[in-house]
Amino acid sequence: MAIARSRQYRFWWMLLAAILAILTLLLLHPGSPPPDRPSSYEIAIREPFNQPDFYPVQQTGDGGLYTPVGDWVGRLLLPSSQEYEIGSTDGSLSSDWAWLEVYGAPPEWQQWVGTVVRLEWQDLPEGQRLLPILSSDIHFRKDAWEANRVGDLVPQRLDGRSRVGPLQSLAGARPLDDVIVALKAGNVIVNTESTSALQVKQFPLQVPERFYGLVKILGVAEPAPDFSAVKGCSHESGCAIEFLRVQHFNSQSQQFDGPIEIVRFPQQPADRNGRWPSTPSHLETSPAGSEGWYIYGARTADGMFVVRALQPRSLFQLHSDRSIQGLRAGFRYISGQNWKNTEALKGTTQTAVIRTDGRTDVAENPWQEGDRALVIHLFGGIGGEKGEPTLAGTVTGHFAYGTATVVREPLAGELQLAIDYEQVYAHNPNGIVAGSASWANYMGDLQRGWLGTRPVSDVVVKLEAI
Repeated sequence: MAIARSRQYRFWWMLLAAILAILTLLLLHPGSPPPDRPSSYEIAIREPFNQPDFYPVQQTGDGGLYTPVGDWVGRLLLPSSQEYEIGSTDGSLSSDWAWLEVYGAPPEWQQWVGTVVRLEWQDLPEGQRLLPILSSDIHFRKDAWEANRVGDLVPQRLDGRSRVGPLQSLAGARPLDDVIVALKAGNVIVNTESTSALQVKQFPLQVPERFYGLVKILGVAEPAPDFSAVKGCSHESGCAIEFLRVQHFNSQSQQFDGPIEIVRFPQQPADRNGRWPSTPSHLETSPAGSEGWYIYGARTADGMFVVRALQPRSLFQLHSDRSIQGLRAGFRYISGQNWKNTEALKGTTQTAVIRTDGRTDVAENPWQEGDRALVIHLFGGIGGEKGEPTLAGTVTGHFAYGTATVVREPLAGELQLAIDYEQVYAHNPNGIVAGSASWANYMGDLQRGWLGTRPVSDVVVKLEAI
């Protein structure tokens, strides 16, 4: 009996080894090279509304309807190699810098809006220690150019540069100067002694655009007479609906009874896999917008507000849809129940609070303004007819950490969670860039965010240590 069982095990091990050998040969066999493919970013950036010059630099917040996304807001510009060599000193904190076209500034520095200033690091001991570790000479190998050829976005403008640090790396991450960042006033020193410069001590936060507002979407508006839909779109398919009527939130009445205006939700072109990254179709009936939407964007030269990112207000308010008592039940929900029936839950949001204090109500709020928490982010695969391929029953996903801070959101006047991700993200076809990114930038961006295509779970962990 033992001998027969041993032979049986040997057979299965030999079969497994044969399968692994075949898979290895298939993976290692070079075959014919894949054809050239554009990146999804390259396709999207052809549309005028995805280009920085589509929006005038100097704009205002429209008398309280829209508010700046940060104290300082601007677009990073990569210095030329010559500018960088002249303006850098090897081994010092000033050796890593980028230009910043200022979109917004605190009231006392409004004269800087519309100007281009130097963004550099504050001269602090911690920075002196970390900058050499975080800086590198960039020399592309053959496989980097091969990745670029088949549609992965690599920072080709940085190839051949020396001592590339975090600021220059962020500014040169994409082919165009289109990375927009926000800086907190308490993080900035304004240096006007020898040259106009902003000195920071923390990494800039990536944001989708300069302003945001809180609105309720009322319905479809008639397009402008000269409007033409993006390639592949038709009015019959529903993806050519780009102009919507919205009503602004009134902070006095705490209702959506403010001014009504028409805004543009540009239909982003299909990505390189033929998938639409987002659509304004039926947003007015989406359950995710039950408490309104935050819309991020800027105005065009003719005054039209163009939405670049969406964020559902309900997802960040400090109340939950359900309460789960106990850590064990909470772990079961996070790891399994949370991901069940994702197809049926398409287009919805849900929140749950896991309690260990014996209470089961969802109204009790354990948060106070200024509280900070750890965010554990996980997304799943894209499904549907043009979904991502699966291997052995698994799909690709992404894991990252972030932080959540309880803030008083100025338009609603209520406490909310502000979530920022700390992304460690490989080069990709979409133009997502590693570094600190706001929820609206990473998740809600209509061009490259995952709000419209992937199931996502964020676990917010309240820890005394944080």
